[in-house]
Amino acid sequence: MEDFEVKATALLEANKTKTLDEAKALIKIAVDEAVKSTTDELEKKSHEIQVKLDERDKEFNEYKSQAELLKQKNETKTVHFNDALAAAMADPENIEKMKMFAQKKTREVEFELKAVGDMSLSNITDLSAANVQVLPGIIPVPNRRLHVRQLLPSGQMTTSAIHYLQETGSEGSIAPWTDNSGTKPQIDFDLTEKIAPSEFIAGFVRITRKALDDISAMRSFLQARLLEKYLIAEDTQLLNGTGTSPQLDGLITNAEAYAGFRTIPIEKIIDAAAQIEGNDYMANGILLSPKQYYALLMTRGTTNEYTLPGGSAVNVINGQIYIAGIPVFKSTAMNTVNPAQDSFLVGDWAMGAQLFIRENPVVRFFEEDGTNVRENKITVRVEGRVALPIYHPDAFVTGSLNSNPS
Repeated sequence: MEDFEVKATALLEANKTKTLDEAKALIKIAVDEAVKSTTDELEKKSHEIQVKLDERDKEFNEYKSQAELLKQKNETKTVHFNDALAAAMADPENIEKMKMFAQKKTREVEFELKAVGDMSLSNITDLSAANVQVLPGIIPVPNRRLHVRQLLPSGQMTTSAIHYLQETGSEGSIAPWTDNSGTKPQIDFDLTEKIAPSEFIAGFVRITRKALDDISAMRSFLQARLLEKYLIAEDTQLLNGTGTSPQLDGLITNAEAYAGFRTIPIEKIIDAAAQIEGNDYMANGILLSPKQYYALLMTRGTTNEYTLPGGSAVNVINGQIYIAGIPVFKSTAMNTVNPAQDSFLVGDWAMGAQLFIRENPVVRFFEEDGTNVRENKITVRVEGRVALPIYHPDAFVTGSLNSNPS
């Protein structure tokens, strides 16, 4: 306002000979100029404030995003199927559904186990891995029975099959070239479209209707057996599936056969890893049966002291066996491989294949099935749907530890 008063006084002093109307007009001009100047200044300040607010909003959003990522990381602790099943069945809404089913007010009950764990490396606490395409390596040694899906990266799918292009060969090569010497070297890649269909894996158990009177007891029963049977069937498909629908195309079915000349088991495994890395992949996991796994620990030297075979090529760190720096895992899933319990599978598990989940396991209760009504029983079905695209069959090598190469 001081600027306005100065300007108004100056105008009046410079125009003393003007009429009253002219003086009023001059004062109005001074007022308008003062208002405009003040408005411009306010708009400038407002803009500066808005810029600072935008910067703070941006910083806040960044902090919020980091907090969300940290929260997600803290929430990605391994959730086992049993825990997911227990949580689903303990949900008040599902408990009410079960009660209505027990009272015959509804014909069937269904709930999806959305939080099923042990699907991928990204489920491992404190492991820096992103879901789904980043394939970071092999999981730490498990404290329970290992299933094949725990060694594979995983992802969700929304279609009935995964279509992908697989490189099957190439012609020509990339080479040094002299300027102005003609056409540069050409290389052509042979790409073949592959399809990995999603297949159902399912099974059912029958329980008595009396079990519905004690939902906690029924939950314990289903936790004890239902998933294990499901995953055993899945293991068989992931390893030995023939690829003929409804079977998956299994890893061992497609893996390269061991092509070396070694006869000692440890040397054979190391040679198989070299075979994989000769194909430009990185061997990052060895799968054995428990029989072969523990055989490695029962080697004795000439003084009858237990010693690891292979010398410095084999060591144990926190109970985990490593061969040439590659972790060794055991699973009874290898018992189903021919020759039973003697086979090995070395692979680049991160790059060679991926498990896609089309449908998480769904548990459904039926009364009207077979002779259930006459026998007072309930059918409980578990069903899932998965696909296994094998991107690089030569990223896996299999063979028998106890038979010599031909």
